[in-house]
Formats: sequence, C-alpha cells, structure tokens
Amino acid sequence: MSDKQITAKLAGPLAFKDPLQVVEMNFEIKNLVFRNEGKYTVEFCCNGKPIGRRDFFVIGPRLPISESGG
Repeated sequence: MSDKQITAKLAGPLAFKDPLQVVEMNFEIKNLVFRNEGKYTVEFCCNGKPIGRRDFFVIGPRLPISESGG
C-alpha cells in the first residue's frame, strides 16, 4: 500500500459542551482489511485539518506453538 493512501473514512458531526473538553472516543470499523504488514496511521481531522493522529503496526498471523514443542 502506498504512503498517504486513504483506507477508510468516517464523517459526521460531533457536538461538545465545551470546546476545551477532553473526550475519549472509540470507533468501530467493520470489515477493514489490511493487505500488508507495516505501519499505519489513523488521523483525526476537524474541518478538513488534522488535529490528532495515532500510529499502529499490523503484523501477519502467527502459527501457534504446539504443546509438544515441535
């Protein structure tokens, strides 16, 4: 996947009682497929401008270790 490619996008209004309020938000994104391992970034934008971001790493599935050690 190339850099700066949008993989998923969510949009909608959010209302806050206080513009300085600190909030914790969780977003559920179903059926999002990461085709490659590597570093990905979630970017949070307000009025089209980035105001926060979080990097995370995707790794492929790992084979379970057998109980017999082999």
